[in-house]
Amino acid sequence: MLKQQIQPLIRLRRLPGIGERGAAAVEFAMILPVLLLVLFGIVQFGILFSVQNQMINAAREAARAMAVEGATETEGVNLANAHLSAYGDMGFTVTAVDADPSNGNPNVSVTIQVPAKEAVLVDVLGLFTDENITQQIVMRQEQS
Repeated sequence: MLKQQIQPLIRLRRLPGIGERGAAAVEFAMILPVLLLVLFGIVQFGILFSVQNQMINAAREAARAMAVEGATETEGVNLANAHLSAYGDMGFTVTAVDADPSNGNPNVSVTIQVPAKEAVLVDVLGLFTDENITQQIVMRQEQS
């Protein structure tokens, strides 16, 4: 009698993977959100890094035009905005300060700011509420 009750259990035990059916799908469903979050974070960081790089390049070109070629503050701002036009209307604020050697300021300065929440795709966690990304380039005015 006992042998008849144990016989079906022994048969179940011999079948490979009988109790593991669907385990891979459950494990995948548990790890997928974490993987997507990491992937999305990498994409967000890449976009922020790209915007920051473009801001540095635009500020450098504008400062160089002002320091070497004698461009005015307005021309420097327009040049920086032209370099940033690839990012559309992100809310960039460009400020240029020309050199004034008579007041002891031999340097030109170009500062670019953008709200961080405008530079990211989606602010899911609300991390970029009031932060700004700021880049400033200062160059010495060349003497003519």
